Amino acid sequence: MHSMGTILTINAQLTTILSVLPNLLVIFFGCTTKVLEIRQYGWIIAAQSTLEILFCGVLSLLDLELEGKKWCMLIYVRGLAARTSTMLCIVLFFGACGLTVITILLLPLVFLYRYESICSNETIKKLFTTRGLITIAVSFSLFALVIVVGFWSQSSLADDMANAGFSVNITKEAIIIALSYAETRTIRDILFDSTYSLLLIIAIIASYLIVIFCAIKIFRWLNTKQPVENKKEIQQKLNIVMLTQNVLVKTKMGSFFASSGACSKRQNVEGYGSNALGPLPVPTLHQLRNRLLNLVL
Repeated sequence: MHSMGTILTINAQLTTILSVLPNLLVIFFGCTTKVLEIRQYGWIIAAQSTLEILFCGVLSLLDLELEGKKWCMLIYVRGLAARTSTMLCIVLFFGACGLTVITILLLPLVFLYRYESICSNETIKKLFTTRGLITIAVSFSLFALVIVVGFWSQSSLADDMANAGFSVNITKEAIIIALSYAETRTIRDILFDSTYSLLLIIAIIASYLIVIFCAIKIFRWLNTKQPVENKKEIQQKLNIVMLTQNVLVKTKMGSFFASSGACSKRQNVEGYGSNALGPLPVPTLHQLRNRLLNLVL
């Protein structure tokens, strides 16, 4: 278990180091290139690369390990953030949740923009006015906030912070965040947690559907309208690259929710032993959400 944890830590640090410079170069060349077809999407390239740098940096500071149980999901934070400040660790963790949601939402928006600019769809064009972009930014932020608040309210840290203490969640090795299923038994909690879980699942599925729809439309337009050959080739390559990036980014984001489970064999954790929370007889929506995240992401 310690060997696997060491491997995951090294992997997280190398991923961060190796992602910063290439992404900075991508941002620079994407915004300064003289190729019009690429400069048109410079903001897309900059936004995606910036999110990737931020996400890799946060994961490097957190160094997460996940353990799934029938009654809860345990998240071990073992990185520099956990050794520096508990509050910093919590802020970074839930900030990473928000970055994950925003990245999931950004990808279909990117494809809608390309679909509008290539196929000249007037309805979608209204989304990319100043008013439309402000509305989208506010909507994305509120949606991410709802998901983060949902995770927060479901975690044990919400109750611990209300009591001004983290002793239950801190061990000598890590800060432990428990996303519990057994504690949400009131009607209000069930409705709240079910709502944000469904919203997250719907957002992931809708993201895939929009990306696939726009990609198909763009390929069809390029094959039927026959634009200038070099522009057609560039657009097709951009489409393929962005589809590949969509798959890779979602796969990488999935590691935030469904990691390798390096400590899955641990049966008892300080503060969360086998009798700490009673197992549920049937899967809850939260368990279904995590299984769908494992499958979809």
